[in-house]
Amino acid sequence: LGGGKSSTGFVTFKQVVPAVMSRGLVLSPRPFCLECRLAPDVRDIVWQNLPKSSTQAQMRSGVASVLVGLLAIFWTGLISLCYLLSSVSVLRSIGLKMFSDDDDGFIEDSVISFLPVMLLNGLLALLPLVLDWLAENYEDIKTYSEIQKLTLSRYFTLSMINLWAILAGGTISSSLSSILDNPAQVLNLLGDAVPSV
Repeated sequence: LGGGKSSTGFVTFKQVVPAVMSRGLVLSPRPFCLECRLAPDVRDIVWQNLPKSSTQAQMRSGVASVLVGLLAIFWTGLISLCYLLSSVSVLRSIGLKMFSDDDDGFIEDSVISFLPVMLLNGLLALLPLVLDWLAENYEDIKTYSEIQKLTLSRYFTLSMINLWAILAGGTISSSLSSILDNPAQVLNLLGDAVPSV
């Protein structure tokens, strides 16, 4: 252990009592030097991550959590970018002709309505893949179940931020003129504008 070869080992006991006792014993005089727990299922182990140091994995996990936290902070910016990229002026500036022969603008309105939603859904579809890769290849987590648990937890957090950013952004933008006209009633106006569930 700690000699550069591997930081993880497996011990097989022939009886249940020694296995249970070993989990409760102090295995080293140095605290947190050795950790003893039941082995996961063989199919659940990420074998290429077993030799990685648990100290290194904990440090990388902290860095990854900070990165995901920064992503959560800037998530509203990504949502705004999706809406910005689908605006008429941006689409025309990159050379897309918005069906000028269409008299009533139905196709143009449809594209402008669906494009931000499609971009945002594409971003949300890629997010679990990125979070999964981060947990498995950067954080060096040693079991697939832990990777899935961490990915799900982070994805849920970002999805809730996404929901509240869209809800709050729509509420504030729709009530902005009323708030500017009557700033003393800001809480009442926002309370009326937020959809009830």
